[in-house]
Amino acid sequence: RLTTPADGTEVLLTGEPFAGAGVSVVAAPGSDPATIQPGDRVVAVFGRPIEDWAAALLSPATSRPSIQPGDAVVYSLERDGRVVDVTVTAGPFDPAAALSEDWGVLVLVLAMLLVGISLYVRRADESATRALLVIGTGMAASTLPWGLGLHVPDLALGTTFWLFALAAGFAYSLFWSGVLHFALVFPGRHRFVGSRRRLVAIAYAIPIGLQLAAIVVTGIATGRTLPALAAWVDAQAVVQVVVIVVALCLMGSAYWRLDDPASRIQLRWIAGAVGLAALSGMLLW
Repeated sequence: RLTTPADGTEVLLTGEPFAGAGVSVVAAPGSDPATIQPGDRVVAVFGRPIEDWAAALLSPATSRPSIQPGDAVVYSLERDGRVVDVTVTAGPFDPAAALSEDWGVLVLVLAMLLVGISLYVRRADESATRALLVIGTGMAASTLPWGLGLHVPDLALGTTFWLFALAAGFAYSLFWSGVLHFALVFPGRHRFVGSRRRLVAIAYAIPIGLQLAAIVVTGIATGRTLPALAAWVDAQAVVQVVVIVVALCLMGSAYWRLDDPASRIQLRWIAGAVGLAALSGMLLW
């Protein structure tokens, strides 16, 4: 991201960023917001439809554009039911402005990462600390690229899109897999887990597997790439809700079978925190 010129816009990653024939965009932090208006969707860039650029992500032989600071880039925008051309000028990327809007989340994920590292260092033999290390690492590795943003030219450049997808897709899925892993083994392994390490492996396979299945099935059914990317975003939302519900159920089941008062207190704190985070996230995010 630091070596790729910015165009003053970024893809709006909430809601439906890849719906229809284009991608939703907003003015990037620190840029002139006059060029981009709320509700704008980019349907073409560099004279080529966004759907074509998205489809070319799977074609390494595709000729890619070169963007330098000061270059003028013409976007075709869908705005109020009509298509208009807007020229944006590429300039240096400002990471401080991009990350300043997400400083609260960055503080949170840094705290999660430090907790995961410190507990793993102290008790590396505990399965729960390994899960916490995965949780902290997955959240940190996905949140920083998320804060730096996905830009429309990334779809044309290819490499930067795949780097973003690796972080916002795979690393973020590891976070939710780690949550499942933790719920299966804290404060002790569930009875049905026992020595079945395969169940823990399945916990890591399910979140990413569901997303990949949604992408592939939608891509085959529609014959288009943008709907497949939209399915990826929708599948992530489904994974989040499912993992939270399953984790709370597992913690509730563990709580009622525990006889040790100290373990019950531990689990009560964790389950309460997860429940509060889930409720506030769904209401406010």
